[in-house]
Order: sequence, then C-alpha cells, then structure tokens
Amino acid sequence: MNFSGLLCRYGRFLATWTTSRPVRLYSCWKCNRALDRKQSMLFCPCDKKVLLPVSTHVNYFDVFDEKARYDISEKALTTKFRRLQSQLHPDKFSMKSESEKVHSLEQSSFVNQAYRCLLHPLSRAAYLLELSGSPLHEGEVEMSQAFLFSIMEINEQIENERNVETLKLLFNENRRKIDALRAKLASSFAANKIAEARLTVAELKYYINIEEKLLLKPGMESWYS
Repeated sequence: MNFSGLLCRYGRFLATWTTSRPVRLYSCWKCNRALDRKQSMLFCPCDKKVLLPVSTHVNYFDVFDEKARYDISEKALTTKFRRLQSQLHPDKFSMKSESEKVHSLEQSSFVNQAYRCLLHPLSRAAYLLELSGSPLHEGEVEMSQAFLFSIMEINEQIENERNVETLKLLFNENRRKIDALRAKLASSFAANKIAEARLTVAELKYYINIEEKLLLKPGMESWYS
C-alpha cells in the first residue's frame, strides 16, 4: 500500500486554512448576504436557497457536522454522506443557473473526498495529524527493529501459507491488532498525545497492509466478502 496515497487529497491545504486562519464571512454570490461558511456550507439561507461554492474555511469533519476526532461512527458518517449527495444530485440543478450547476459538481466532489478520507481509519488518522500541524510523511517515524522483524515474519508466513483456514486465523489475529491500534488512536487523539498518535499510525499502516495481502490470497476474498 502506498501510504502517501492514503493521505486525504487537499488535506494539508485545508489544514493550513483551518488551523492558521480565522473563519471569514463570505458574501453570497446571489444576494450578497454575509455568511459564516461553517454554518452555511452548501446553501445560502436566503429565500432562493442558492447553492454556494466550495469553501476553503471548512475541513472534512465540518462537512459532516462532526467534531475533529478519531472515534466517529462510520455508519452515521455514511448516512450523512448519502443525505448530502442526495441534496447535491445534478438532476436537482438541471434548471438552475450555470453557476449552481458548477457549484453542485464541485460540492459533490468535495463531499466525496471528505467521505473517502474520514471513512478509512488510516487516512482519517493521517488527516487528524494534518489538522494538528504534525503531518506524517513516509519514513518519518523510525520503527524498532523488533517490530520490523515481527512484520517481516508475518509477511513471510502469508507468502508461504496455502491453507485457507490458517489464513483465516492469521486474518482474525491481525484484525484484533488493528482494532487495538484504532482504540489506542482514539485515546491518543482525545488526550492530544500527538507524538504517540504518530507512532500508532505508522504501526497501523503495517497491519492494514498485512490485511490487504491476506485478502489477496486464493480463497480469502470470497470468504471475507
């Protein structure tokens, strides 16, 4: 897995805006009403309810009206995502102005990016590190030799193992490690222990990579799905 590929698109740009700049009032392009974009992310509250352009003053958590924390409900996130996408469906803007048609496509793309980022436990953690001002780049955290050796042993076992039942056991054991690391991340972020969170994110990357390798083994994908 390419770890950098899991970092949310535009995450660093948004983090810079949201952590170093105050929320500015924005004037609606239609009625010129002054708006706080964190309160009016999609639509202007004027009579015409016009669709607004994407704002750089909101982060991915703002999109779903969530506090910036690791321990969020993925089920609730999906429900909110579907509701937002329903509001932004192109068919609802077919008779609107060209500006609103463009804004609907941009807003829909932005909501998709936010959802993909926050849904995945690794990219969500990486994004929180971005927002904290401590982004994690490939190779920045030095892992212990003992940890790396244990990962190497697991990978060798996966490569040589053909028995599906044994692979299932390896998968379940690895999933328990992932769940434990996710619980640790939630605690670290809640306590603002960013250095600890950075190390845990680096470890989580390895175990998620192991899970993906396990699911590529013959017989495993159909079992998991």
